[in-house]
Amino acid sequence: MELKNKITFCFVIIFIVCTSFASAQKKGIGFEKPNWKQVLLTAQKEKKIIFLDCYTSWCGPCHWMEENVYTNDTVANFYNSNFICVKINMEKEDGFELAKKFKINSYPTFLYLTDKEEVLYRTCGSSIPKVFVEIGKDALNPETQLTTIENQFKKDISNSIIAYRYFELLEKADLLERSVIEKYLSAQKDSNLTSPLNWKIIYKYADFKSKAYQYFEKNRFLFYELYNIDSIENKINLIYIKELKLANDSKNKKKFEELKTRLRKLKIKKTENIIDHADAKLARQRNTDIINAMEITDSIVGPTNVSLGHGNVMEFQYQDPGDIYHHITSEENSAWFKLNIEYDTLLSFDIVPEDSLDDYDFALFKYNEDDFKKDLKSNNLKLKPERLCYSYCTSKSGNTGLSKYTTKMSVGLGKGPAYVSAIPVKKGETYYLYVDCFNSSIAYNNNQMPLGFTIYFYNYWPKRKPIVLNTVLFENNKAVLPPECFPELNKLVLRLRKGQIKIEILGHADGKGNEQENQVLSEERAKAVKDYLVSKNIKPDQIYYKGLGSTKPIASNKTEEGRKLNRRVEFVIVLN
Repeated sequence: MELKNKITFCFVIIFIVCTSFASAQKKGIGFEKPNWKQVLLTAQKEKKIIFLDCYTSWCGPCHWMEENVYTNDTVANFYNSNFICVKINMEKEDGFELAKKFKINSYPTFLYLTDKEEVLYRTCGSSIPKVFVEIGKDALNPETQLTTIENQFKKDISNSIIAYRYFELLEKADLLERSVIEKYLSAQKDSNLTSPLNWKIIYKYADFKSKAYQYFEKNRFLFYELYNIDSIENKINLIYIKELKLANDSKNKKKFEELKTRLRKLKIKKTENIIDHADAKLARQRNTDIINAMEITDSIVGPTNVSLGHGNVMEFQYQDPGDIYHHITSEENSAWFKLNIEYDTLLSFDIVPEDSLDDYDFALFKYNEDDFKKDLKSNNLKLKPERLCYSYCTSKSGNTGLSKYTTKMSVGLGKGPAYVSAIPVKKGETYYLYVDCFNSSIAYNNNQMPLGFTIYFYNYWPKRKPIVLNTVLFENNKAVLPPECFPELNKLVLRLRKGQIKIEILGHADGKGNEQENQVLSEERAKAVKDYLVSKNIKPDQIYYKGLGSTKPIASNKTEEGRKLNRRVEFVIVLN
């Protein structure tokens, strides 16, 4: 009898454990099978609203919701009790038609629908459990449903309370269009545009072409009396940053200059900063496209910068197939570099931002020169990175690059290591390096462009070519440094301090005078540069110098302008 009781007790324990395990397995929202017709029939039968999660396999926030929100007990209980829940991949089977029907442009998108496919509520993007439950409550409540607010807006288009609520819902649903905002603002009298809600609408939604914005800018002093001056001027700044960029992208120089003139006339804070950035940073650089990639001939490249936006074409779009949690990485703010490998080595480098708040990312591609030209001609570039680092790593002050101390070959979006593995390269290979500033859109909205970056190569020296110090041009028969050369020499000082490199200074002379005199003069010019660098605390053993006389002209000695260019100084990096 005692043995029988023990056996019974063991079965009870096993049953409890199995039941608990089964319950754990069922934890979370109970999604229906993704058969859309059957889901509609089930909703009709049970008289429930459908909750449809529109997702893709590559969407990071989609996976985050699945792991962190749908498994939450409060969320699961609420959604299982109130909705017919279904998840459908928008890139498979029923998803294709549904994405087209409901205009799904971003992921995840959440739809709350009737069995007649009427959308009652819609929102996009990931949420925390508490917020996601509140979204569900709004979807159930007829007074807060998107369709209700939309009907109220259509009946009373001049009501600012309804309009502001409607625009917020459309924005969350990724459905907000300029025409809807303009329809409301056009219905407002000028005297009503200064009201608190209308100011909010103008600040958040009005663009440059809006009649309301034009009124706001012209009568900004009325707004100054009512609202925070900084917020008013920030709105103007954001408008002009965007318009200057659009004018630059469309190569409309006339409009670009007109916008700068108009902005200056407003005499608000940061005007010159914005114009400087528009001129210097927003201008599309030559190396924005891969066809114009800057050839790397020095172990230190920069400071240089990315342009906002991509070039004439988007050449790079890539998803790491081994990491479904990250978005597709694509060309955003591009700078392209080309590296022709001169000998076998292990390639490593640092990309160091001028401002540690800027977050630079990169991808490195191996591309045979003949294949590159062929694919480029047929508009069929097959770009797959050998190395990719798109993580955000604050601990490295913005630095990123290739390191021999890590084995990771690819790092996607989000927080992660700043470096990926160095790569063995062989003589004759060609690599393309793409660099962008991932958070430049954030900096852009704060009226601050990325300040640029410098690339430092280690273990490898590209084929060295003399680098001309453009402002170090001497007067005839003199070896005295001209004052205008000091800024450029000071940049060289920073490079020598930062990179721990050694250089050779090369002095030159024009073709006037005899060869012996020119040789002496060229050496004196090279020494003048070395003496200046040493005076700035650069170690003497970092600098070699020699004169080349008039043996290496870069321009004709028949004109004064040509002779001036030949009275120059260059430097070559000789040692790491």
